[in-house]
Amino acid sequence: MVSTRAAHIRIVAAPGVYVKFTTPCITESRIGDSTPDLTQELVLQKTIHVSHSTIYRGTLDGTPVVVKIAFDSDKARLKLRNETYNYFYMEELQGSVIPYCYNCLVGSTPIKGQTQLSGITCLILEDCGEPVGDFFCLNSEDKVKILNGLLEMHMCGFYHTKFAEEHVCSWDSERDNWNVGEYCSEDFPCKGLKIAGTRLNIWRKDIGYIVASQVRILVAQGFHVDFTTPCITNSRVSGFTPDVTHELVLQEIIRDSEPAVYRGTLDGTPVVVKIALNYDIGSASKRGKTKPSAIACLILEDWGKSVEDFFCLKLEDRYVHIHDENSEWTLSNASTWCSWDSERDNWNVGEYCSEDFPCKGLKNAGDRMNIWRKDVGHIIASQVCIIVAQDFYVDFTTPCITKSKASGFTPDLTQELVIQDEIRVGEYFSSGYYEIDPRPDVYRGTLDGTPVVVKIVFASDKARLKLREEMNNYFALEDLQGTVIPRCYHYVIGSTPIKGQTRPSDIECLILEDCGKAVEYFPRLKLKDRMEILNKLLTIHMHGFSHSDFAERNVVRGSHGYRIIDLECMPKHQCPWKHNIVCKDRDEYFPCPDLKRAADTMRIWREADSHIKVFIMFVGDDLELLPPREIMDCLIPSGIGCTSNNMEVMKGWLKEFKKEMDDIPDCNIEELVLKYQANPPHIPVICSEEKVKFKKYIPKSSKSDLNRIVENQESQEKENEDN
Repeated sequence: MVSTRAAHIRIVAAPGVYVKFTTPCITESRIGDSTPDLTQELVLQKTIHVSHSTIYRGTLDGTPVVVKIAFDSDKARLKLRNETYNYFYMEELQGSVIPYCYNCLVGSTPIKGQTQLSGITCLILEDCGEPVGDFFCLNSEDKVKILNGLLEMHMCGFYHTKFAEEHVCSWDSERDNWNVGEYCSEDFPCKGLKIAGTRLNIWRKDIGYIVASQVRILVAQGFHVDFTTPCITNSRVSGFTPDVTHELVLQEIIRDSEPAVYRGTLDGTPVVVKIALNYDIGSASKRGKTKPSAIACLILEDWGKSVEDFFCLKLEDRYVHIHDENSEWTLSNASTWCSWDSERDNWNVGEYCSEDFPCKGLKNAGDRMNIWRKDVGHIIASQVCIIVAQDFYVDFTTPCITKSKASGFTPDLTQELVIQDEIRVGEYFSSGYYEIDPRPDVYRGTLDGTPVVVKIVFASDKARLKLREEMNNYFALEDLQGTVIPRCYHYVIGSTPIKGQTRPSDIECLILEDCGKAVEYFPRLKLKDRMEILNKLLTIHMHGFSHSDFAERNVVRGSHGYRIIDLECMPKHQCPWKHNIVCKDRDEYFPCPDLKRAADTMRIWREADSHIKVFIMFVGDDLELLPPREIMDCLIPSGIGCTSNNMEVMKGWLKEFKKEMDDIPDCNIEELVLKYQANPPHIPVICSEEKVKFKKYIPKSSKSDLNRIVENQESQEKENEDN
């Protein structure tokens, strides 16, 4: 143990250990009782975790320590300082409940590859060993020790997940009275410790059936599993009945993944079983191996098959599901206590959701299942009749009656959807991966005279699920409809025969506001327009989502400004950018990579392009072997698949063009482009039935004139803002 706290610490890295900053580095203690004129040496030996704060193992004058280091980010350094404060607020628990805190230091050192100094904050702690892998691996005595440690923190006025001065533990009895293996007392005084004890599984559960000490796993005749059976497993549930063995028979596989999911019986009772191999509990042999492999099993009641889609359910069934979800949520996440305190049958199904609805989690579930009427500012019909304009052709039989799946529709009201123009039919897409999926057919038309865009899918279950996901994203971003994204007018389901067939095919339609045509080329837009688009993306981020396919084709412009479309793939996103607007003057450190990428795509922050994008791939090493960007844009045709084979073919073809262009310095580039466009290579995967199309080549002089015009516009805008 380090007995003296030095005023300065010299940080070095052990041979072969990489650190991001320059070493040796001298740091200064921020703790008041440090010894002046004393310098200790901190040797970083191993990286444990890399994040905003990087964590290392090492030695402080020979004593094993764990070191947390933060730099660059003010937020990361502030969090590390707050953690230091918490260690010293609980100083009397150091060495028994929490590690010793040896020092907290600050300094400055260049990040490798830079010359400018960067601030650094360093927290040095006692090395207390490796983290516990799983509470189930601990015996009861160890679990009680953890609870006693948590109780010590509570008695000092602190909650175990975060610093909270207002928390004072109400425990007032002897600390060894935990009733391990028995039922938890109903009047257990401390909510936080009760949650921890439940998480540690130290109490018997009142579940209405016998919990055996062992389960013997078998497989039904003719059924195959990856491990050797029979296999004996031991219970890890507190309060099991000793010397009782149940028999689990696996009969059917539901999902072959990790963990694998099976159907079977437990002493004759239908169950669903989740099994993970290579775990720390039990032992069985994987087939083909002689060494035992660990196995863990979770045995659940079999409630039947999962719901395919909420929209296939009646409103009454959605209500039953959300009714059950209240208890399910409380059980599965005991740290979240539901604020619902009224009669649970008062869900107002088909009506507006109350503004003071008490539980956010249940409200989100109700929105997800669409049980409430939406205040959308327009009538929602119970049916939509789809027809086509004169002389227009679609692949399915019309007229076609489709039924609304929205809550709060007007009964006995039918609206007429007239399909008038084709935007995209029969295309495929790949969202950054090599797998190719069908896309919906997209048309322009009118809904009772209102201009709309309609997305239609049929036949493909995958396409229908994706369209429903897009519809769910529109509902999740309901507040942004009409300003950032188009209004979602309707989602309807029906059936109609595909032309040339007699058997009806399911059809689903997403009906959206028509907000205009797609932007052609971001750099041609005024700077203020590009900033408007970027800030609309930011608004989506502030609502917890990120657009995963930002490009010109997914930004449309109409009489009411710009809208962002194609919400098919919208991953959840916790945006690190904490302001409600992005400025055109770029910060040196911009925390959100998605917004930064979008700004770079629109060339808002002028940076030299170090890479050229070919399909979905970036090439840096081959940059000098490829033609300039404006030529590549004209040689990469539309309608081709984003596959590795296509990419290799196109890269080779582009290199041939560049070689011929370099071999003839005074060649006519426009004629050379036309020559190559007339003789394209064999492209392995074509994603469109239409002919492959090339963009027309605009000579560089014309583009230079255009760029000068854009730059002059931006300069004029900046002068106007300054004035």
